[in-house]
Amino acid sequence: MKYSSALTGSLAHNWFNDNLYITSLLNAFSIALPLGEKLFMKSVNEHVNLTSDAQLKSDIKMFISQEAAHSKAHNTYNEQLCLLKGYDKNKLEKNFNSVFNYMNKTSPKERLACTVTMEHITAILSYLFLSIPREELSIESSIYEFWACHAREEIEHKSVAFDLYMSVYDDRSTLQEVMKNTLKNLISLYKITSCQMLTLDRIPVAPFKQWLVTNTENTKTIYHKFESMINEFYNPDFHPLNINTTNCSYKLT
Repeated sequence: MKYSSALTGSLAHNWFNDNLYITSLLNAFSIALPLGEKLFMKSVNEHVNLTSDAQLKSDIKMFISQEAAHSKAHNTYNEQLCLLKGYDKNKLEKNFNSVFNYMNKTSPKERLACTVTMEHITAILSYLFLSIPREELSIESSIYEFWACHAREEIEHKSVAFDLYMSVYDDRSTLQEVMKNTLKNLISLYKITSCQMLTLDRIPVAPFKQWLVTNTENTKTIYHKFESMINEFYNPDFHPLNINTTNCSYKLT
């Protein structure tokens, strides 16, 4: 699946339904992706010879190919975003770099566990994005297809890192502990990066921080769906292919 290269000047605006805060959070998410996907590819690749499962090895090859494409595409997205908005990409990446550099110094098991948890989080976000009816989204078509393509591929390979981890380590308790730390750190980093962007745009961050706490009814609905799907990770028989998405669809108000 190929990404459209026709990202336009729409990135200079509040491209997600003219919503400043959600646009900033999604842009912050994109800033992290090339750095994270580099770690994901490394963590999976360093375990590929530890499994004898031929199908899993084939899935790993697809995973690495897709993540490499994601990394390249989001790096282009980030460069254009920063060019249009006047951001310093290196400064926006700084906090994420610190976290991923730390992860590169941990054990292979910890790196793979981190990949498993981030892949679960990304798969959930992908489900939530794709569950919004297209007619309710005021997003320029090239930007929508960019994110939709990424989301579909994340869902396609959502179980690869988990299957590899369980094949090699079969240790759910470590995964669950890593998930708690990963979720806390990512949420913090996305908030910080969004605030950096808003500050550079000369927009007060206090209302944004308040919005994150109080939200709107629609945003609360999305959060509750996200939380419910995250909690599935802690089930003793959890597997990514069994994520409950029956109540995922929702309408924007």
